[in-house]
Amino acid sequence: MTTNQSKGQPENPCASNALGNHQMEQLRAKSEQLMQTLRAVEAERDQLRRTLATVEAERDDYRKVAYAWAREKFSEKDFEPFDESEGIPIEEVLRQLDEVEAEVNAFTS
Repeated sequence: MTTNQSKGQPENPCASNALGNHQMEQLRAKSEQLMQTLRAVEAERDQLRRTLATVEAERDDYRKVAYAWAREKFSEKDFEPFDESEGIPIEEVLRQLDEVEAEVNAFTS
């Protein structure tokens, strides 16, 4: 039997089968590795979701305490335009703090 040079096929079909089996085993191993990685990432995602839920509940508790404290310290008139359900997102608070810090740094420099 001769090699089919124009198609690049090996002379021995068993060698071709062995090569194909080796590639299949590599693909199976890679697939299993990716599946393990996926399971690990999904477990981490689920843990982060639980952590987020806990942190959000703590945030809500702190917000209630802060509002109760503020209501004790300030008159009702000060709260007329204020709606507790329209709380400022933490990202906005941090952005405002960064702006204040930049202004203070510019002033003191």
